[in-house]
Amino acid sequence: MVMFEHVYQRQRVPAGCEMCFKVKVVPRTLRQLMAVHEIGQQLPYTYKCGLDAPTPVTSGIYGAYFFLDGLPAAREAYTHVREAVNAHPNLGPEVPVFIKRGCTEFEIHCGPSDQYAFTDETRQIEAQLLPLVHDHNHRERPESKVHLQQTLLYWIQTAYRLGDQTYLDFTGGRPLYPPVVRYSPEPGAATTEANK
Repeated sequence: MVMFEHVYQRQRVPAGCEMCFKVKVVPRTLRQLMAVHEIGQQLPYTYKCGLDAPTPVTSGIYGAYFFLDGLPAAREAYTHVREAVNAHPNLGPEVPVFIKRGCTEFEIHCGPSDQYAFTDETRQIEAQLLPLVHDHNHRERPESKVHLQQTLLYWIQTAYRLGDQTYLDFTGGRPLYPPVVRYSPEPGAATTEANK
């Protein structure tokens, strides 16, 4: 993203991203997101999954991305991902799975991805610039047990905020916070508890 943001000022897709394709799965609940995470661990592809809700350019609450090198590889991976999603008891054929190219920001600023143009000159320039450009925002995250627990806690808190009750699957059925007392507008009526 450094090349796209700072060198090209969002006006050109970097040639280094020419072959970047992704198979995207769009889970609708935390339960489904965790199911895709489970699938990702079983398939031989590099993947990431998490919250799309905080990302201003992506629609949906959750997303899972399998990264492939080139469209033929993405098409092959799509078949395996789609089959695994269809077969999983917490997912199924109604969960969207599709192939996309590169980052969403590229299409927003540079137009449809099937119309990108890359030149040998651009590739040579990038090859010379790349060693000089550092991406301070991209750091390898440790995959420690503590890190994974912190990530799951963040997902649970976000699911709760967004009204996704499947977060209860990961809290042993216990609500994240105690319910508030709701008062009847009628004098003398009983109070009730609710989660909101």
